[in-house]
Amino acid sequence: FSTDCGNTTTIAIPDSNFEQALINLGFDTNGLNGNILETNALAITNLNVNNSNISSLQGIEAFANLEILFCQGNQLEVLDISQNLALVTLECETNQFSTLDVSNNTALKVLGCANNNLSSIDVSNNLLLEALWFTNNNITSLNLDVNTALNVYGLSNNPLVYMSIKNGNNANMQYIEALNLPTLTCIQVDDENAAYLSSWNVDSSISFSENCGDLWTVYTSDTNVDVAL
Repeated sequence: FSTDCGNTTTIAIPDSNFEQALINLGFDTNGLNGNILETNALAITNLNVNNSNISSLQGIEAFANLEILFCQGNQLEVLDISQNLALVTLECETNQFSTLDVSNNTALKVLGCANNNLSSIDVSNNLLLEALWFTNNNITSLNLDVNTALNVYGLSNNPLVYMSIKNGNNANMQYIEALNLPTLTCIQVDDENAAYLSSWNVDSSISFSENCGDLWTVYTSDTNVDVAL
């Protein structure tokens, strides 16, 4: 934060492409000068800066009323939305970050983070989450049992070995994509019989079970060993 000569609080926006996008959208009204008026930032609830060649969204932490953020197709290596507590929808696909912390974003209902370098994602605090799309990452395990509102899943193209969606809401599933998952043998579900009868878009090699314990593979540091648990 800083103050200009008119005693008006401003927010630093160091990435000129981010600021230019804000100007183009009519949000930044004081010109391309490395900042945005705080009053302008607080007025933004819906922001789409897709495909804008942005390397940093620094400054977005001051957009306290932001509810919807689309920042797909940029060059973001870091995305800090820990202070954007009003955020309901985050679509940040096709960037370059390897970590994403959404633990403070308890209002989040939609999270799209496909096509990044994520090795893990923790949504255990996001109990309102309805849709999660994390295709084309490096995620090996995920337990979504506490996410009782989830009904849209995108899992494809990850090295998953552990996946549980046993959250009591499988009957209300709207869509699931779980393809090209050669290391995943079982998805833990609410009702395995219902899952087998469903039209879910899942690899034919994947089994469904209410307890995948006897089907999962234990991975050691240097070899893969099948064990009965």
